[in-house]
Amino acid sequence: MEDASMGSAEPVEDASIGSATTIAPTEVDNMNGQYVIVPQVGMSSKSEND
Repeated sequence: MEDASMGSAEPVEDASIGSATTIAPTEVDNMNGQYVIVPQVGMSSKSEND
């Protein structure tokens, strides 16, 4: 049982690291400005549809 608890904790830590890794490239795209424009265009399209 103790082994199962420790095993469960390990994947959780890996998930946190994965999230941080995903945020890093996202910030780089935001600095480039291209990544920021993408979501804005999507919102504009929704406004036009409304």
